[in-house]
Amino acid sequence: MAEIDQELLTVNNLDDIERELGANPFPWTDVCTEEIMQWLDCYSICHRTAKEVLLMVMMTTTSSLLGNSTIRVYDNDPFEEKANLHTIVIGPSGIGKSPAARHGCRLPLTEHLETKVNKIMWTDEPTENGLFNFFVSNDNVVPMLCIDEATEFLRRTVSQKGRKGLLEMSRMCKLYDGDSWFMLKGTKGKRSGVSEARCSFLALCTAKEFLESIWPVAIAAKNGFPDRILLYYKFESHRATLSDVGEKLNKLRQEYGSLQNLNGVFEDIYTRHNSGSSIKYTLSNEAKEIYIKHVDEAIPSQESNTRNSSSCNHKVQRNILKVALNLHVLYNRITNVLDGQSNQIPVRISVHTMNNAIALIEFLKRMRAISELAHTSQSPRSFPSLSNESLGAVVRVRRGVFFYKAFPQEINETTLAKYRISPEEYRQCYFSDDSHITDDQKLYMETHHPRAEEYQLLQNGPAE
Repeated sequence: MAEIDQELLTVNNLDDIERELGANPFPWTDVCTEEIMQWLDCYSICHRTAKEVLLMVMMTTTSSLLGNSTIRVYDNDPFEEKANLHTIVIGPSGIGKSPAARHGCRLPLTEHLETKVNKIMWTDEPTENGLFNFFVSNDNVVPMLCIDEATEFLRRTVSQKGRKGLLEMSRMCKLYDGDSWFMLKGTKGKRSGVSEARCSFLALCTAKEFLESIWPVAIAAKNGFPDRILLYYKFESHRATLSDVGEKLNKLRQEYGSLQNLNGVFEDIYTRHNSGSSIKYTLSNEAKEIYIKHVDEAIPSQESNTRNSSSCNHKVQRNILKVALNLHVLYNRITNVLDGQSNQIPVRISVHTMNNAIALIEFLKRMRAISELAHTSQSPRSFPSLSNESLGAVVRVRRGVFFYKAFPQEINETTLAKYRISPEEYRQCYFSDDSHITDDQKLYMETHHPRAEEYQLLQNGPAE
């Protein structure tokens, strides 16, 4: 299962987190057919990237090409899930993030599909106003927002400073959900916008900066943005030699002549899903049974502790359906090309594809759980600087490191202002209870307080 026992992980810094992330191999046999995996291996080496990264990029790109197509669990279910995915791929330099974005997304869309359909499909517009204008000008398009080298974009997105004009986490959540987006324009306040603004989102960036300064901020915000993201970490693997590349280029030409690039696959997917009424996909009886069982087993009982139970997250359930739909369509089209066929895409998703989707989501959930250690490890790294500013004291007790906040009456207001905290806010926070620690843990920490007697007086109030 995706949940991890953090007590079993030795994590002292970001290098340890990357090591733990890299220790999880991609579950190819559970996610992909041998035929497609062999082509992916050949195609990715030819373009100096990793097949895992390329698959994540291709799947996310497919999610924009499906337009307003939907998937539902029950045939008569009023709830329908759209296809669009939000994906972030991280890893060290040299794993082929940029080539994957170029050949698995940008080039097939901008240099082929857009000229065929005379519509703009791809954008790397990082501002709210620019993306809003895109929706207004391009009706009935689910744009592919693809940003390579996305560190600065993501850093601005998760910033809580509210700088005008930037895409913030709240807007990204709405673009995942497909909320309406209207603005008042001009002196007369004329309303402009669209009733449903939905996009597919792909960001690729270096892991260290992401885990150090972006992901912890996003998690701490607790606004649902991380829950919507498919986060994949690709560890640095063996790079293909020039001899390997030459061999794969010959193989791609000789054995996969009909699949030299993704132009035809993506054009076919787009044409089939944007030339009339939206296609409504459903689950086969076996796929439905597997999905319902998986979701129901992940929902904890009322008696259990659900505080850290990401398995029952509603966004996980939604992403399983989204991934199943996208893999169903993408794999069907690739297989048809490899086999020299041009069959219709079945509207019922098989149990095999549902198992593929569940396996991939469970794998990504484990990635997400390990990545969250970056959030919990960020606080200890900030202890020394806070202590130097007289905002508290660092105390080591056995294997633990505790930070005891300075008493409210001793805090310098100028120092607090640097962190945009008022004296009253600090006081309220100081005396608030932390629901994440037990009574025994609280007593243990109070016992080792460097100024225990003064702390008790402060907590209990002055003697009458």
